[in-house]
Amino acid sequence: MLLRQTANLALGLTIALAACAEDIPQAEAAGITGSATGQSQPAPVPTTAKDGIKGGHCAAAFPSLAKRSWRHKIGSSAVKALGAANHRLRDLILLPGQLSSLRGRFTYGSADKDLEDETVELYLQSCPGWQLVSTKITNADGVVQFDLPANLPTGDYRVRAVVRGDNSGANGMVAIWPKGVQVVVSDVDGTLTTSDWQLFKDLLTQKPATMFADADKAIGTWADKGYRILYLTGRPQLFNKYSHDWLDSHGLPPGVVRLTDDAADVVPAEAGVQVFKTEVLKALIASHGAKIRAGHGNATTDIGAYQAAGIPNEDLYIIGPHAGKSGSTAVQSYTALLGKLAKYPEAVQP
Repeated sequence: MLLRQTANLALGLTIALAACAEDIPQAEAAGITGSATGQSQPAPVPTTAKDGIKGGHCAAAFPSLAKRSWRHKIGSSAVKALGAANHRLRDLILLPGQLSSLRGRFTYGSADKDLEDETVELYLQSCPGWQLVSTKITNADGVVQFDLPANLPTGDYRVRAVVRGDNSGANGMVAIWPKGVQVVVSDVDGTLTTSDWQLFKDLLTQKPATMFADADKAIGTWADKGYRILYLTGRPQLFNKYSHDWLDSHGLPPGVVRLTDDAADVVPAEAGVQVFKTEVLKALIASHGAKIRAGHGNATTDIGAYQAAGIPNEDLYIIGPHAGKSGSTAVQSYTALLGKLAKYPEAVQP
């Protein structure tokens, strides 16, 4: 959940959305193949990935870290005093053996004030524990590019970035997916939550957005069958931390979370959301030869993007007022859908 600054964020939503576009290279913005780095890479990290499906996942809790001193005690303490941390990592999908870096941004308070020239560390969950893989100093925009290990085995890897001055952090995912990967995609607002406006209600009331009954079981059914999960939402990066926290706290299976990079993709035109989602899916198909097995959504933008990505209507599940439109498969409830999902075959991952 976003913390105490969320009420101010919601009240200033129009201003916040207009300001949340982040200046990043076009290749990195896709979030699919990442950007190559010429820097030396840490040694490969071992994993106990089972059939390459859930590499990096295990029950190991993140270790307790002793706080270190700020590099700039007065200035950074003043930034921290502005409000709760709103740090974020941009989830990545890479090919096996691909070198890349992971972008993180570190900010505080409702003004999203950047943390400058401070030490941050990136940890990767490599079962049976966590391993420090990169240490960086934030730039003037609170941004770092973390080096990632070379030659990670196929799998989905939880990562956590930690600001060493106060141990606040951000969670993310680095997915190593081979060519031909089988994926299931899901929207979030109005699809997993009960309304497109639950996010903003949450920000105003500081109460968790309500999840549709058994939405977690529905997406969990796909994950249990070995399909990779992609959460594809029109939310801007400002809500990155909130989105990861909400999915985790509601028992949704681990997956890559892709948010928009530009507020223009979100408001006021729905066309921007559909273009964004279509481009993400087509980029994944182009780079990985991905097979999008099914899609969950609630809006006409979801229907349009999923159909453009080649998802058959019988595997295109829409809940809410637009259920069944344009040939999509109507979902009355996730509880009723569970039996049908259980009949799908196990994923055959490369």
